[in-house]
Amino acid sequence: MFAVVVTGPPGSGKTSVITALQNVLADDGVQHAVVEVEALAWAYPSLTDEQSFRHVASVREMYADAGFGLIVCGATVTSNGYLSALLQALAATEQLVVRLDANAATLRQRIVDREPPEWSGLPQLVEATDGIARASRLLDDVDMTCSTEEASPIEIADRIRAASPLLRPS
Repeated sequence: MFAVVVTGPPGSGKTSVITALQNVLADDGVQHAVVEVEALAWAYPSLTDEQSFRHVASVREMYADAGFGLIVCGATVTSNGYLSALLQALAATEQLVVRLDANAATLRQRIVDREPPEWSGLPQLVEATDGIARASRLLDDVDMTCSTEEASPIEIADRIRAASPLLRPS
């Protein structure tokens, strides 16, 4: 399985970039699946990372059984150990890890703009964002970094696609 992992702190634009990448891949007829870890792990009470990775592995297995060899995965990766476990859950024989970034004020503003103001987790997410952004910048196995302040989601999707022949039509 070839995995493209798009990571970054909350507000960095992971979903927007993944959506743009999904669109360009689909437009080019490149067979792929898309998974967002946070969507798979959306539960109350919260799942542990290990439980979330089991969900990722199950979904990846179903896509592999259906003949998919490319999976695009969005995740808020907070450590090298988390990234390693995620890649293991994706059973990635090859991978491209893309880290998205933006300045702290932009990240916080994007979160406030997108989340409902009455959401009880909003203050905690805004408060945690700087620490998650710092942790994201310390990841070892990142293949490319893109600023979402300097490029649009489609421009970043095009850069990602250009980074590997497996992301282009055959």
